[in-house]
Amino acid sequence: MLLPSTFIIFTFAERRHVAHRLLDDTLAQDALMHTFSPAGRALREKFNGFIARRGEVFEELSGWLSGLAVHYPQPEGSHPLVGTKAPDAVLGGEGLVRSLRPDRFMLLDFGDSSSDDSASDGSALTELAGARVEVRSARRHTGAWATVRAALIRPDGHVAYAVDSAESMAETLPDAVAAWTRPTASSERLVSV
Repeated sequence: MLLPSTFIIFTFAERRHVAHRLLDDTLAQDALMHTFSPAGRALREKFNGFIARRGEVFEELSGWLSGLAVHYPQPEGSHPLVGTKAPDAVLGGEGLVRSLRPDRFMLLDFGDSSSDDSASDGSALTELAGARVEVRSARRHTGAWATVRAALIRPDGHVAYAVDSAESMAETLPDAVAAWTRPTASSERLVSV
């Protein structure tokens, strides 16, 4: 099968640590589930108790099983959300997860209700839309996302870029979008799979 040149190729190095963690987790689960000795049964019961209490073990396991705990390396000086899985933000009645496409990034515009310049920022974001980027308005989120003004979401749902202020956004967003979406030598060639 031939993939189009616009197909975005994520590097092996980026996903390598996630693959190693998945392999380690799978081996641990296999040992836990298929050790039928009295010690294995006691370990399963102990583990089930940890999960039932919905504490740290529960959070860790549910994060890995859902994919929400998968984090990619952050470039130095980047926003703390870069490399994390984006929450299912509300985009005009449809969730982010359902809106993602395998061949394009999603640029989320969270607006800036505390400023009168949100209209001009919105048009600036719209100018960044293209074949590889879809711009969508999103409702403000809570927690670590409460101050985010704009976020570039990769096709796999991870944050490629995030910014909190309109000023920083104007300075850095166009370059971030270009860096993530411009064709490279490897993506310009048709890739045979």
